[in-house]
Formats: sequence, structure tokens, C-alpha cells
Amino acid sequence: MKSKQIIIGLTGGVATGKTTASEFLRKEGYLVIDADEIAHRITKENTLISAEIIQKLGNSFCNLRGEIDRKKLGDLVFHDTQKRKQLESIIHPLVLQEIKNAILANHDKSIIFVSVPLLIETSYYKEFEYTILIYAPYDVQLDRLVTKRKLTKEYAQKILQSQMPIENKKQYVDCVVDNTESIETLCKRLKQILQQF
Repeated sequence: MKSKQIIIGLTGGVATGKTTASEFLRKEGYLVIDADEIAHRITKENTLISAEIIQKLGNSFCNLRGEIDRKKLGDLVFHDTQKRKQLESIIHPLVLQEIKNAILANHDKSIIFVSVPLLIETSYYKEFEYTILIYAPYDVQLDRLVTKRKLTKEYAQKILQSQMPIENKKQYVDCVVDNTESIETLCKRLKQILQQF
């Protein structure tokens, strides 16, 4: 991705505020390419990919129409590391190609943000000129999952345990944006970072 563009990788953990950060950046007029949105679209629109997922992982997470039930799929991959890796082996190459296509299609944009939850885990962070981690400590992530998403504490803990610890991600990024306070504070901190560019 060596070009005149500045391509910035954006990542975080579950319930750290990455989606909120992306929404703010879009309101500020920046293009945000979201890996999760691409993955959702691929599994919804591409019937061949859906069929491959069902073939490799089984149909226990399908709805009555034979379509992928995203909640059941989420439950499956959080509880089964092997199934999660199988799913990622199908989806990740397609998502990365879509990201590259989107960057090429927007060559007129001077700054592009690419939001990738597994930016560190996939080593994709190495492809970017600059990387930002939206950060909240484990106890804050857990509290948000329980109070805001209404998950049980046990299930929330399983989700967090299935991900790389947020503290470990700090060493791989250029900038850590603390999001333990208000949304307004998060936006203020992001504005300060944007001034650098």
C-alpha cells in the first residue's frame, strides 16, 4: 500500500468503541472501510460462500430457510476455536481482497481508515502506514457487554477469552486511544490525532 494516500488501520476489541470511532470518522468526512461490514455482506450476498461455510462447519447455525444465522454462528465460533479458524480461513482472504479493491477504487482520497477487528491477529497491521487501537481495559469491556448488550457475565467472559487480550495489542500499534470515558472525550481524542495528518 505504498502510495500518496495515508492508509490508517483502526482496531480494538469487543466493546472498546471501535464502531463509535468509525461513525465519528465518517461524520468528519473520512472514508472508513469496515472489515466486519464486508464480511457480513459477503456471507449474505454470496451464496457460494455461504454454502462453503455450511459444508465445512455444519448446518447447526442455519435458520429454518437454510440461511446463516449470524447469532448462532457467533455462538459457535466463540465456543469452538477450531470452527472459528475454519470460518476465518474462508472469510479472511475474501475480506482482505475487498479492502484492497476499495482502496484502489478510492485513489482520490488522501486519507482512508480501514477498520479491522483482527488487525493484529492476522498481522495485517504491517500493511499500514499508521495504526490506531481504540482501547478499554478488560473490566470495562466486560461491564459494557453485560450492561449495554445484556449478555450474561459468563458468556461475555467467553467472548473476551476468545480474543487476543486488549493489553497485548498495544505493543503492535502506533497510537492507543483510551475510551474509558464519554463518547465526547473519545471524539475529542480522535480529533487531536487527525490534526497530525
